[in-house]
Amino acid sequence: MAVLEAPPSNHEASFWNADCLMIGPEHESLLDTVFERMPVVGLLTDEAPLTKVQTTSLTSDRVPRAHAQNPSELRLAMRSATLECRARRLLADLTGAWSHDARGALGVAQLALKLMEMNADSSSPIPKAENGLTRLGYLVERIPSQLALALDLPLLERSSATLFPTLEAFVRHLRRIHPRRSVELLGENIATNQATARLVPFAAGFVEFALKLSDAQSVLKMTLLEHLALEFECDPIRPHPWGKRATLDASNIGRSVDEFLPYRLVEACRLATRLGAVLTLELTERSLFARVQLA
Repeated sequence: MAVLEAPPSNHEASFWNADCLMIGPEHESLLDTVFERMPVVGLLTDEAPLTKVQTTSLTSDRVPRAHAQNPSELRLAMRSATLECRARRLLADLTGAWSHDARGALGVAQLALKLMEMNADSSSPIPKAENGLTRLGYLVERIPSQLALALDLPLLERSSATLFPTLEAFVRHLRRIHPRRSVELLGENIATNQATARLVPFAAGFVEFALKLSDAQSVLKMTLLEHLALEFECDPIRPHPWGKRATLDASNIGRSVDEFLPYRLVEACRLATRLGAVLTLELTERSLFARVQLA
């Protein structure tokens, strides 16, 4: 675990990659900046007893406190800060992006039911209802793994039955809900293998990120390789405001939840880190390329 003490300056780049940040009374101004994004421990001076509540905002109940010279207190405070930070991230996921996606899935199904009540001649209500219920079902089945990944709990060794038992089933779903977009799958001969279900969470993260960056005419291309490796490409993507180059991997994506990244991609990166899988993502000015290789 990388543990850093706040530097004399407020230069953020020097500590964003730390697993835990310790802040003394002289760096209280950093607390509001880093509190929601990483675990923080407040350091107490020797003359300040732990049983007394100091008047500074830093040593309030917002963050765990410990004396700098007491290893036991520091270990307990770091563990408490880490668990609290993971719980805050999970709550933000569930009340933010997850709830938005769930409401959207229910909205699609409700719209389909209203169209059926109106005796519409169009055949669209049935696929709309199927789309909404499938999206909601996938959200619900991912909750146990999201809890385990966010709170560092053990992952289930054998998951229950899934809506997408193979990668090929997931691709069929994408083609149904995005009929105007070209969704290509290379290696379909092995995509029907049930072992490829392990790649579905990663493919879902890549797809959600691509949908966020690209227009409807952009092609989604997946290439399934042997030994459970998946390559994903989307070209072109919108030049603005995404027109920048970046190379990311599972560790620096999954460390913190960024508004730039959809929560399914963050979940995939946390899962890759837990499983020892190699996940990389390259974002150029007009294209997106991602790859995952399971261990």
